[in-house]
Amino acid sequence: MNLDTADRRLLEEIQRDLPFCRRPFAGIGERCGLSEEEVILRLEKLLSDGIIRDISAILKADRIGFKSTLVATRVKPENVEEVATLVSAHPGVSHNYLRNHSFNLWFTLAIPERKDFKEELEKLFSTVREGIHGYLILPALRTFKIGINFRLSGDSINRRDETPTRGDRSSSIARGLSGCYAPGSYDPPFVLLNSTEKRVLAVLEEDFPLSAEPWRMLADRAGLNEEDFIEIVEKLKSRGAVKRISGILRHRRLGFDANGMACFSVPEDEIALSGEKAAEFQEVTHCYQRPTFPEWPYSLFCMVHANKREECERIVGRIAEEIGCSDYTILYSTREFKKERVKYFIRV
Repeated sequence: MNLDTADRRLLEEIQRDLPFCRRPFAGIGERCGLSEEEVILRLEKLLSDGIIRDISAILKADRIGFKSTLVATRVKPENVEEVATLVSAHPGVSHNYLRNHSFNLWFTLAIPERKDFKEELEKLFSTVREGIHGYLILPALRTFKIGINFRLSGDSINRRDETPTRGDRSSSIARGLSGCYAPGSYDPPFVLLNSTEKRVLAVLEEDFPLSAEPWRMLADRAGLNEEDFIEIVEKLKSRGAVKRISGILRHRRLGFDANGMACFSVPEDEIALSGEKAAEFQEVTHCYQRPTFPEWPYSLFCMVHANKREECERIVGRIAEEIGCSDYTILYSTREFKKERVKYFIRV
């Protein structure tokens, strides 16, 4: 992988929410010291080279009528391929990994709010039941940190959350996209979507156009004029349905080969403080509280990305020391079966 300084700076910027302005790539160019044309050309190459996985909208499942969970499955070694293929075929599965544990197949599952996780999994596993020794449903009970931002240049800073608070919004540019800003992040109630909003979300889930005026192209796909499309997107972001529009990187192509899921056994009365402390580590990209079970006592989950396992283990050791926890394990992904964003809305 041969990336120059401009590529690395651009990769950091594309992981953030795209500037919400008519010409977002010009906005990125201003941050990176590049022209709009050069930003687009470089992004096209980074996509074609497989460094960037995709650029599209990240939707908040719980705001648009869906719910999600992590699932840990204990699969017989001889049945891993069959079960993993079946799991990956489910449209609600975004991540599906083989990990070094007796619970060896881990995946995330999103389903409509009205459905039941256990019923969905029983249906999914109905044809491969003999190859499965059990599974755990592990939804996030509390989120302490979420948002992968790989640091690739010396002048980068660690950001716990790339989206500013509501108070950061400038009233002078809140309408009409006359400036660049990222709408606020907060916890609004469930978003009731009309048919037009669903159509807009379906378009946003597709690959974001690499052009000088991408909003015009997206509006055409949705059958709307540009002004109406922009206004709807702005409302969806402010209501929490759209978290951000950004790029997802292939971390292994960037040298982050150790993908460790550190799981700590933390008492319930200590979980809040421990989660906050763990989230402060810049190497931690995701940090959640999840349920425990007799065969799984670990309540605090931290995703740690490092260049080597030894480095990952040192980081996790520092986290364990900081939160005062000696009972923990690290699960490494040994094979990636699927990693892509769930498409909640299919454009017809």
